[in-house]
Amino acid sequence: MRVDTSFGNTCDSAGRRRTSSNVRPSRANFSSSASSRSSCSGWGSKRDVAKVTQGNSLGRRPGRRPLHGYAHGVRRLVLALVAAAALAGPPAAPAIEGQLRTVLIPVTWGPQPLTDAQVRGLADGAASFLHTASFGRLTVVTDTTPWLHAFDAPPTCTNIRSIRDAAGAAASATGIDLPGYNRRVYLLPYDVASCQLLGTFALTVGRDILVVGRFRAETIAHELGHSFGLGHARRELCTSTCTLDEYGDPRDAMANAAGDFNPLEKSLAGWLPAPTPLAEAGDFVVDQFEVPSTLPQALVVSTAAGEYWIDHREPLGNDAALTGPAVDGIEVRLRAEPVLSAALTLTPSTLVSDRQDRTAGVVLPGASFVAPGAFQLDVLDHVDTHVGIRFRWLDRTAPRQVQIARPRATRGIVHLSWRASPDSGSGVFRYEVSLDGRRTGSTSAKALDVTTRTGPHVVAIVAVDRAGNRSRSASRRFIVG
Repeated sequence: MRVDTSFGNTCDSAGRRRTSSNVRPSRANFSSSASSRSSCSGWGSKRDVAKVTQGNSLGRRPGRRPLHGYAHGVRRLVLALVAAAALAGPPAAPAIEGQLRTVLIPVTWGPQPLTDAQVRGLADGAASFLHTASFGRLTVVTDTTPWLHAFDAPPTCTNIRSIRDAAGAAASATGIDLPGYNRRVYLLPYDVASCQLLGTFALTVGRDILVVGRFRAETIAHELGHSFGLGHARRELCTSTCTLDEYGDPRDAMANAAGDFNPLEKSLAGWLPAPTPLAEAGDFVVDQFEVPSTLPQALVVSTAAGEYWIDHREPLGNDAALTGPAVDGIEVRLRAEPVLSAALTLTPSTLVSDRQDRTAGVVLPGASFVAPGAFQLDVLDHVDTHVGIRFRWLDRTAPRQVQIARPRATRGIVHLSWRASPDSGSGVFRYEVSLDGRRTGSTSAKALDVTTRTGPHVVAIVAVDRAGNRSRSASRRFIVG
């Protein structure tokens, strides 16, 4: 068995439009009969003069094609907070490649709503989904057990520790080697009286997954995704105001749907080649991401607001059932900040294309996506399995002037640092540093070490954003003694 505990990525080729694709359709889905396979002090005016004493103190396009969701009802956020407090501890190291040994254990106080064959079907469906989503890099090898008597009465759903402990004890009593599995999935019947405030739900805590009444293969794939560090596939919808739907992506399995993990999620898991960054205006293509391809399968625009990921779905692989606008345009999503949930650090994403919900969450050919004050994407066409895109920056505002801190010297090296330059558009990309009128270096950090002689000096710094706008030069005099 080989278990890879990293989230490593590999690099793909440049994303300018090209003329070939290497697409191998796959029809694996959530069928219960699927085979068991898978997965940065001291701020001063620029005119201040500081005396510094050395010492220790201091892809291009091809041609054209015709045009052509598991209702969670879950209140998992409250429960996740309860579980995080109850089960604080480091997350399990996820197995993203090779074999993932998993066991499905149905536990009960009496009712047995699934047959052994149905439990096996859940295991096989989730395994098939993850094998396809990972392009065959992850294989989920799953054992299943008969129903085990673990409770004398329906457990209270908010008492996660007691549920897990009782379920684990029942499994261990039958000789199951729980530590020998990478993931343990406990299936519980749903009881209205004991879970009335929560409804059916599923929850991941480290290596353990609890599924209460939500007996679907996509539920298990969703929870296993959490155990890999994947957050929810959110969606932002706007009318007079904007709201964030935690489970709002209409197609993603990390939301309330049964479709494939999106490219950001696949990238976090180490399954998708590195996305193609859009830094200069031009025409590009983005291919489907359900099966392997030689074309870019995700484009990324970095801005002050964060990373915008651009993708395109096709009716292939885990998305084989998709039809209509969903498979004719592009999805645009923002990478969200990681959150700590139930002893796991998760990275969510937010679907921001089609905020008015007019075109199924996608931007169709002939339409545009605009990030105000940052960039614009024009969707050109849908050809074969890829979509043509025209990208340009809209940001025309220069970053603010930086504030340079008092330089410090240590053993002949001068440490220069400064406050980040505020920029709400494309975002600051680099700082150009000059010393005594000569360019010394360029960095994306907010500090730079330089070697210089004793005596007076002048440092000057210019902030440059991704759209090429330049701030006024900030300068500060200092003396190396």
